[in-house]
Amino acid sequence: MLIALVTPTAGRAGEEKLDVYVNPLEFERRIPPLAIGDPAPKLAVDRWMQGAPITRFKPGTVYVLEFWATWCQPCRKSLPQMDALARRYDGRGVQVIGVAAAEDGGPAGLQAFLKEKKLSYPIAFRASKDMYDGWVRAARGSGLPWVFVVDRNGRIAWWGQPFYAAFDGALDAVLAGKWNAKRERTWRAGRQADDRRGWRLRQDATEAGDKKDWSRAREDLDSLVAVDPERWWWEVVERVNVTALGLERPAEAKELAALAIHGVSKNNPHALTALASMLLRFEDSAARDTSPALEAAERANALTLGSDADVVRVLQAAKVKR
Repeated sequence: MLIALVTPTAGRAGEEKLDVYVNPLEFERRIPPLAIGDPAPKLAVDRWMQGAPITRFKPGTVYVLEFWATWCQPCRKSLPQMDALARRYDGRGVQVIGVAAAEDGGPAGLQAFLKEKKLSYPIAFRASKDMYDGWVRAARGSGLPWVFVVDRNGRIAWWGQPFYAAFDGALDAVLAGKWNAKRERTWRAGRQADDRRGWRLRQDATEAGDKKDWSRAREDLDSLVAVDPERWWWEVVERVNVTALGLERPAEAKELAALAIHGVSKNNPHALTALASMLLRFEDSAARDTSPALEAAERANALTLGSDADVVRVLQAAKVKR
């Protein structure tokens, strides 16, 4: 994070067990890569917190696995979407599974969280980092939430974050028997150079932010967004923040925020909430119009089905300042 954002994040109590935000360049030599079309790794869980235990991927069933954690704000905002997906595909050959593989508080805290959320699909707990490594890091992912689609033959069909536009289309294509795994595998292989370049830019932007070199940070973030704005969706948000608070150009930041709200961030409730919070924070008179903040907060609230306290708080603030 280059400049502290106003969107609060849930604290991680106790000793940190797993840092999910490690740059993949730091572990790519240690963890063998996973590829589209590969057999899905094993479901090595410690405990099924709710739902019937799932010990293997049954032929004929499509699986959607979401790795998440209770402390992760984007995860909290994706859970209503995943629950709606589980209900929508119930009885249609799709099994949604939640995997809490980066918890700090152990199963007790997770159980209390699940009791409050009342999700409709099986949730697994894994204390060791091996499952996160074997799935998410093997896919060269970083952060949470992270979703995998496993096809009817038990092979990896797709992965990414649930906010990605391609997620729903990939799942529908797998269900219809029209998914071209070979083409997806080839496309992702061709993206490896861009991904590596992106992570180097991410490193440089962080270093620039630490030194308060906001011009360099903005240049790095511009380059990242040009590589793939959906993959680097948080950097889209950070670019707005750096422009407003680092470079002190709030009017320009507002324009960037509006582009994100109507573009790459429109289906990402965490990004929308962060953007709304930023827009409400800008003090320059050129950026006092709160209608974009209200629009972003209202959309985030709709995407989370009105169930996320953080989104509701920002929405209320936007209504007050309108």
